[in-house]
Parts: sequence; C-alpha cells; structure tokens
Amino acid sequence: MSDMSLPVRGIGRCRPTVLWAISTVLLVAAPLHAVHLRGQILRVGYSGSSSDTFIGSGDVYRIGRWVPVCVELSNDDGDQFEGRIEVRQIDADGDEVVASREVAVRGMRQFNLYVPAGPKPEGSLAGGMISQETSPFVVRVFDREGRLAKLHDDRGEPVRELRPPRELIAASADAVLILDIGKVNQLDELKRVQHFVVMRCSPSDIPDHFSGLDFLDVIVWDAPDPGSLDPLQNDALIEWVRRGGRLILGVSRTWNNLTQSKFGPILPARLSGTDSVSDRKALDELLGEAGQDETANLMQALTYCPVTLADLPSDAVPVRPRFPKPEDQIWVVRRPCGRGEVVLVTGELRELLSRYGQDENPTLLRSTLLRLRPASEAQNVYPGFSGTVDLFTRVAAQTAFQTTSGLYFAFAFAFVIAYIVVVTGGTWGWLRRRGTVRHAWVASAVLAAGASGLSLAAVQVVRAWGQGVHEMSIVDGRAGTQDAVATSYLGLRTASHTLLDLCVPKSWVEPSEAPDQRGPIRPNAVEAGSPEQLNFSVPQRYESVAQLGELRSVPFRATLKQFTASWRGSLDGRLIASLRSRSTGDELDSFSYVENQLGTDLHDCYLFTRTREGFASVYTLPPLAQGARVTLGEVRRNMETQLKEKNASRLRALRERVESLTQEEQARPWSPPGLRVLLDQCLANLGVASTRGRNETSRDPDLVAANAPSYVAPLLLLSFYDDAALVGLLRDGQELARSQGRELEMSARLEAGTAVFIGFSDNPGPARLCRRKPGAEADAWKPIVPSRAAVMYRFTVPIVPLE
Repeated sequence: MSDMSLPVRGIGRCRPTVLWAISTVLLVAAPLHAVHLRGQILRVGYSGSSSDTFIGSGDVYRIGRWVPVCVELSNDDGDQFEGRIEVRQIDADGDEVVASREVAVRGMRQFNLYVPAGPKPEGSLAGGMISQETSPFVVRVFDREGRLAKLHDDRGEPVRELRPPRELIAASADAVLILDIGKVNQLDELKRVQHFVVMRCSPSDIPDHFSGLDFLDVIVWDAPDPGSLDPLQNDALIEWVRRGGRLILGVSRTWNNLTQSKFGPILPARLSGTDSVSDRKALDELLGEAGQDETANLMQALTYCPVTLADLPSDAVPVRPRFPKPEDQIWVVRRPCGRGEVVLVTGELRELLSRYGQDENPTLLRSTLLRLRPASEAQNVYPGFSGTVDLFTRVAAQTAFQTTSGLYFAFAFAFVIAYIVVVTGGTWGWLRRRGTVRHAWVASAVLAAGASGLSLAAVQVVRAWGQGVHEMSIVDGRAGTQDAVATSYLGLRTASHTLLDLCVPKSWVEPSEAPDQRGPIRPNAVEAGSPEQLNFSVPQRYESVAQLGELRSVPFRATLKQFTASWRGSLDGRLIASLRSRSTGDELDSFSYVENQLGTDLHDCYLFTRTREGFASVYTLPPLAQGARVTLGEVRRNMETQLKEKNASRLRALRERVESLTQEEQARPWSPPGLRVLLDQCLANLGVASTRGRNETSRDPDLVAANAPSYVAPLLLLSFYDDAALVGLLRDGQELARSQGRELEMSARLEAGTAVFIGFSDNPGPARLCRRKPGAEADAWKPIVPSRAAVMYRFTVPIVPLE
C-alpha cells in the first residue's frame, strides 16, 4: 500500500509546478489560435463601367494582361498574424499560375497581388465585353504551416476563401481602358465614340508596381500631387509610361509639387508659375468658339500655367495650338517617354471642360487627349468568330515551333511505315531463310526494343537537346540613343519533362543583377471567344512573381509553352538618322539619310512620314547591312524607277485600249505612296479581301516584297492599327481583330515633325530568356540562345526643317 502511495504523494507535491507549466504552455499557445482574422477583396482590376450602358458596372480587367487584386486583411486581436495570401489563374495549357505574397497583419492592412489574367469560363457576351457572375479571382489565406487560415468575411461570417464583391468585366482587346484618378466627371459624358471603359480610383490606390497598371491604355490625373503617393507608387506610374502608357496631366495650382517630384524630368514643359484669364477669346485656340457655353460665368477666372515654345524640351510636341508662334500660349503639349508619352494640359481639366457647357463631345477630351474615333469607324469584332482575322495569332505562330512540329509528324509517320515493313516483311523473310520462324516473337521483341530507343533518339534530334527558344520581339527606341523598350513573344520547348524558373533580365550577360529592374514575364492566355484551351490531364501549379520578373517551377512536359515578356534597357548599337524637310513643304530633303549602327543586318525596311494635313507616306528602303547608309535621294530614285517599270509593263499591254492613260501616267510627278497603300498590300499578303479595285491597286508601287517573311504584314498592321479605319478596307464580311498586341500601336508617334523607321532582323534581339533549376542559387541563371529569332526595330526620328 505504501509503495503504491508514493507516486501519488509525488504528484501531489509537484502539482503546483505541473499546473504552472501547463498554464504557461496554454498562455503561449493561446494567441496562435485567438487571432480573429477578417478579410475582403476590395477590387479586381479597377471599378468602372463600359460605354455600352446596358452592360452596367463592375471590376474591369483584360484577359492575357497583368491584373492587380487588392486584398484587405484585418486582425481584430492584438497578436500579429503571419502567413500567405494567394490568387490563381489558368494559362493556355490548363496549368495554374499562382501569385502569392507573405503577409504580417496587426490591425488593418491592404495588399496587392499581381496575376496574369487567364480565360474566363463561358459567360454572356455583349458590346465587346464579357461579363459573368461567378468569379475566377478567389483569394486564399494560409497560415505559417501552410494550412487554410481561420478566416471571416467583412460581416464576420466564417469563409474558406475571399471572392470579389462585384461583377467582373473582361474588356475586349479593342476597348480603350481609361483610369481616372483625378475625378474628371466629364469623361462619362462622351457619346458616339469608339468603345471605351472609364475606371476610377483615388491616387492613393495606385499599385506599388507597374504591372498593376499593365492592362490600362490611358491614365488621367487632374491637379496631380505626387506628394500624396509613396515612392513606390510614383515609380510604378513612371515605369508604366516608359513601357507604353499614356499619362494625361491637368496642371495649374499644383505645378510646383509636380515639377519638384520624380515626374519633373519627363514633363513636356518647364513650369514656372501660374496666371489667370477670364477673357473668353483667350480660350478660343483651346476650346473653339462652338465649344464654349454662352451661359457660362465669364467673371470666373481660369488659372493656368504660362507655357511658350521656349519652355519646351527639344522632343516635346505642341498639340494645342498645333503650330504655335513663339509668343503663343501652349495649352496642350506632349512628350515621348520610352514607348509611352506624357500629355500636359496647362490648366486643370475640370475647369477647362466646364467651359463646354452642354457639349457632350468636347473636342479637347474626345480627339485631342483620348484620341477616340467616331463610333461608326470603331470595330466591334470578337476573335474566333467566323469571318475575323486575328493579327496576333499570326505573330504568335512565329514562336509555336510549327516547322519542328511538322518534322516531328513526318518522322513519326515515316517511322511507323518503316517499322511495319521491317517487322512484318524483313524479319519474317530473314527467319524463313534460316528456318528459325519459331523465334519470330523473340526477334520482334528485340526489334521493338531497338525501335523504341531509336525513336527516342530521333525525337531528341528533332526537338533539339536541352531547351529550344523561338523569339519574336518588337523593339522601340529613338534614333541616336541606345535606350529601348521591347515586347518579346517567346516559345520554349523542352526535350523532356522538367521544371524551370524563367526570367528576362535587363542584361542577359549578367542575368542575376538588379532583379527588381526586370520586366515581368507572363504565360500566354487563351482569349475570350477562342477555341477551348488545351487542358492537360494533370494540371500543375507554378508561381509568378511580377515584382522580380520571374516565373518559378514552370512545368514542361516535352511540349511547347509560350510567354510574353516586357523588357527595358540599352541596345548594343543605335540607329543614326538625319531627316530634314524642305522649306516649301513636308517633303524630305534628298540629303536626308538613315544609317544602321545597330550591330545587326536589317531587311524589309520602311520610313514613314506624315504631313501637317495628316497624310501619311511610306518610303521603302533597301536592306541595310550593319554599317550601311542610304540617302532619301537614293530611296526616291529607286522607288520612282520601280514604279515606272511597273507602269510601263502594265501599260504596254493596254496601249491599244488606253493610250491616253499612258500619257497621263508618264506626265504625273512622283510622290511617295500613302500608308493606306501599304496597309492594303499587307491585307492582301494575309489573304484578306480589300475594297480597292484591281484597277486602282495595279497602279500602286509594290511596298511589301513578294519574299517578305510571314510576320512582316501582321506586325505592320498591328503597328498602325488605329491610323486608318481598317474595317473600311475590307469586304466580303471579313473583319480584323487583335486579341493581343494593343501596346504595339504607334500611329500617334507618327506626326508632322517626327518620322518612324521600321526594319526587321533575323538575329536575336536585346532581350534573352534565362532559366535555372528551381531552388538553385540566385546567380544560377543561364541564357538560352534562340534557335530562331525575328525582331522588329521601330525608331522615331525627328525631322528638322531646313532654314
């Protein structure tokens, strides 16, 4: 009895210590389970509404582009929650792209996730936009152990995941997406113009990385105050402009805040103060007499920033007035910035637009700032519908390894035939001659094993050992400089199943340096209206990190995956050009020249100019080898000779029937053909019927070479898609579409005083896809030399008038 009582007495004596230890453990562990976490998705993309009023409003984004998902988390307890949030989308292969972020929450915090928007499930289609009630943008919250966190919505109800609070609207590729962060309410009053979407947010809601602005075309910021943004937000806005965005600033009273900020060096004018005007006639040049409200209060003065020609940098372009005198007030001026541009209005937009009164389509807003076309000229097409030609699919096909696929199919077919002949004929005959037919099954098995090894080796040869890359890049720059921006479409095919990390660094020679300066790389997505995407039987997940420009653990199954990357950096060379216009008009002087110092040979070269009246002309240049120079006099003589030879050949056959036409053609002075002629020939190159008659087109010079690569025509059409009403060039119910590639549009950069040079190269461009094994060291990146490359170089060239 006494022996049995000893442990009890021992426990009794230790009871206070045990209870203290248990209590301590419970107290330490309690905060881990007492965290009361609430969350909600504030928005996907940006909240807005379509110009088609019957669609309604919701959160707008664009398929195939980066989309910000803003998440708010609230920790109602005093203890910090640490974990991870993530959102997933589907790529073109059916795999899941995951964007995640580590979070630490005490109180209330907001976080942005940046994810490439994938295709939506079937939904309603109307007015160029797709809407759907169920949302693919769900956000999951995990704790430090990787388990789903105990989560509540903003009403306190327990939930497993967060869903967007509003309907999602997937904007069409041709919609103009405008983000208003300056409360310019007159944007909603535009009528009878091409399809556009106005979205709104406060400046403080701007994301902290430029990929969160990727799908936008225009940002309007009235009375801008960069001091209200943190440094990352300012950097995001500026980098978005450099990569192709158009930023419209309405400035008066906040001029000093803007000038002293990071935006100062890229502004189109030097601002030094404000002035005021109350005279209606002083605004005639800006608003026009018909646009002013006769009932407006004339006593209310307009505050503006005085700007004249002397205040403009050399690359700034006056817009209102278009050709000012030295003493004239400049109301609107724009300046290129990388691939994009900054538009400065020297007065606050809300004040200026209020002068229009009841005018529902103020010219200043509609055509000068937003560059919207009348609705009758706008296209309303849906990629994948019968009768449409999607230009982007013609470009993406260059990275699809079609030649390799054809070789693989041909080899597979030949191998099957050869195998059948050898096994059924050769083996049987050989065994019969030796009287060993009884060993036919053994011989067939040996041949089958050998054939399998041979087929695997042949597949490796066809696909190439290691990784193979096909590249299509569009590089934009300015003549005389090495700074450039590029969009690269990349196809990567592997010879075996593998996982790879991918990036496109600023300098592929040093791929591990400055990862925060890389442009984001995203997988291509299936567009709305396209055939259903290919889904693998076992989809896999991989991570996208937009801030570092990386895709991590991308699964390859010995098949192709296609990506789009944004790059900005320095070229190895530059284009040197000197263009001078004659004092008698817009025609270029014969001594103007273009010199190729890019370090690569160029073919299919063009030079585009535009007159003051808006007519665009095309000069076809000869192939430019590295170091070659061509003058406009030589170009003009070559084009004139080719046209005369073509007309002479045509007219000899018609001499007996149209003798007078011969004299007319011979007497007509030569002038460069118009841009519409080139676009028409590009359409014919793609097999698209044109409205122009055979008689009319037979008189045009040949601007697209017969042996031009297949990507030349679609890329030229994508470059000047908005320059002409392309729908007016087509017949037989055919329509053009661009499921992607809107950022390649450069019609606005072609203007009086600025020419555009375009040339193509078959050598790899400045951007290079790099890879490493998942989990490898940060400096383990290795560039992949493209097995096939095509690069389109586009440079703006200033035209200097001769004195």
